[in-house]
This record gives sequence, structure tokens and C-alpha cells, in this order.
Amino acid sequence: MLQHEYFRQDPKPKPENLFPTFPSKAGQERRKRHEPHAPVRGRAAALGEVDLSGIFQGRDREEKGAGFTLRMV
Repeated sequence: MLQHEYFRQDPKPKPENLFPTFPSKAGQERRKRHEPHAPVRGRAAALGEVDLSGIFQGRDREEKGAGFTLRMV
């Protein structure tokens, strides 16, 4: 295969000893990734007693839209 004409043309390919070598990852330990810890939960905010009785009052007086209609063409 190395006798092919491609290897005789200019520019000549780089010699094999100039190719970089990398260590095999198969035999190495896996790198542990840094995982941040979850924030520590603090005390709950002191809201006291919240009055939710009037949350839906006045809903009758709100403007209403046309609603949703699906047109079949």
C-alpha cells in the first residue's frame, strides 16, 4: 500500500514519527467532574397569616372576551 503513487507525489506526506501520539483512555480512571452542591435551605419567610378570602372577588365584573371558536375549513 505504501508503494502507491500517491506517496511519491509532492508534497510528500508527513513521516509517521512526526504524527502526535496520545495515551489510551481505555486504561485510565474516569475523571471526576465537579458537581456543585445544592444551596442549603434557609428558614421560611415569616409571612404571618395571609388572608386569601378576597382573591376571587370582583371576578363577575371583569371584561370577558369572545371565547374560543374553532373554525373548520
